[in-house]
Amino acid sequence: MVIILIAGNEALARMASTGLGPNMILYLMGSYNLHLATATQILLISSAAGNFTPVVAAFIADSYIGRFLGVGIGSIISFLVILYIHFWFTSFFIPP
Repeated sequence: MVIILIAGNEALARMASTGLGPNMILYLMGSYNLHLATATQILLISSAAGNFTPVVAAFIADSYIGRFLGVGIGSIISFLVILYIHFWFTSFFIPP
């Protein structure tokens, strides 16, 4: 059952990131007045960093801290980052 949930989560995350790409390029070209090649390069570097980070985290978890501690630390860091982004984003909409 857990494998099905993990596979579904990964499939939906890939679909979301694929749909976000063209919109992000248009946003970078419109709001930041970037050239198409520059906007595409920024998106490519961001995607590559996002795909390579789990490899580094897996190496650290397997070599130094252990699998379960690595999953725990990764979950806590992920939660804190999402919390930070949430409060940072909602601070724009709080009336003065």
